[in-house]
Amino acid sequence: MLKAREIIPEKAEIGAGLALIDGKDYIFFLAGSRYNCPPKEIFFAGIGGHLEQGESLLQCAQREAAEEAELEIEIQDSHPTLFISREGEIQTIQAEERIRPWILYKMVHPPGTPQAGKDYYIFIFRAGMKNFPGNLHPEEISGLIALPPREVIKSLEGKRKWRDFKKAGARVIAGGEKLTEETLLYPLGTARALAIVLYRLGG
Repeated sequence: MLKAREIIPEKAEIGAGLALIDGKDYIFFLAGSRYNCPPKEIFFAGIGGHLEQGESLLQCAQREAAEEAELEIEIQDSHPTLFISREGEIQTIQAEERIRPWILYKMVHPPGTPQAGKDYYIFIFRAGMKNFPGNLHPEEISGLIALPPREVIKSLEGKRKWRDFKKAGARVIAGGEKLTEETLLYPLGTARALAIVLYRLGG
């Protein structure tokens, strides 16, 4: 079986992301002011970020949760680990970490982000919250939302208004002052990878 590290080129950009679970819902952040989203649109994604030198993937995931939302998290082991290519193809791979990631996602930084057009490999871990979110950094995160699995899947169909998500059971966990009924939401990074996996696994 192919190993996760055999997929990633030398000196590639690597990060850790969270499939953060609250009950049956998944928690995502809403893009903050540093991101160049189109007018009246906001992307949502999983909490996470770039792997720093000398840091393990687990340490990266824990640090990002603490920095972005003052969250303590409990990371769960996953087996098997799934690799999602840029084209959305899925295959089972072997992960070397003690606590294994659920997903390895090869994505391309989208337009409007600092690294637009470059490949980015995200190791995505299942995790639960051990405390309620604290202060958010508005340049990074404008809010946290909870989406039922079926709404995560439906996000693959295209941009949808927040009011439609809300009618289907979505809720604001923290922040969200810039979110209106008419705001269009769309998934990036971890959120898109999670939607692909949930769709393929039947929710």
